[in-house]
Amino acid sequence: MNAQNETIYLENSGGEFIDTESFEIAVNINENRSTYSSSQIYANLGNRSVWELGDIIEINTFGEWGIDIKEGDEINVYLIDIPSKEIIQNLKISSEYLEASNWTAP
Repeated sequence: MNAQNETIYLENSGGEFIDTESFEIAVNINENRSTYSSSQIYANLGNRSVWELGDIIEINTFGEWGIDIKEGDEINVYLIDIPSKEIIQNLKISSEYLEASNWTAP
């Protein structure tokens, strides 16, 4: 994550490839929830329908939701399977951590 440009970086660093149509990303910033839809994920990956190993999804929180990330903000990211509504993966990050490199897709 980079607080200076309000961007959260999610890298698929292992696990299975994921169809972009089957998941969405929920982001809670200081108890305020925002959703990054499957169509936004598809566009973010260059109109590719699969999130593959090494691919990075960049979410600019200010550009997407008008949310400015500040030092000390509590940020939780959830990868949600759309058909089942189950949380596949979750990650807690802080604005002091520059990139969410521990994100591992299922």
